[in-house]
Amino acid sequence: MPNKTEPQSLSEAIESLQSNTKASLSTQLEDLKAVVDQIKPKVDEALQKAGHQIKDKASLAEQEAKKAIQEKPFVAVGITALLFAIIGFLLGRSSKD
Repeated sequence: MPNKTEPQSLSEAIESLQSNTKASLSTQLEDLKAVVDQIKPKVDEALQKAGHQIKDKASLAEQEAKKAIQEKPFVAVGITALLFAIIGFLLGRSSKD
């Protein structure tokens, strides 16, 4: 709510500006809180749904991996050994300055 009278000094102008800013920010904060309250249930539902989907896909991937390992155990051992060899090579390299 702007003052209708002109400030007589710099301190009055600062106080008026602070008062107007506080009122404006207070209104905006209340509006923001209302929006957050409206959106929160939808976001919670979406996060819960996404969590279930991730869990389902991870379970499916686990089942497929187990099946592949059971069907071809030597390939799985070979791939694992290769991965660990690469990791060991990368971590074991010394940097030469």
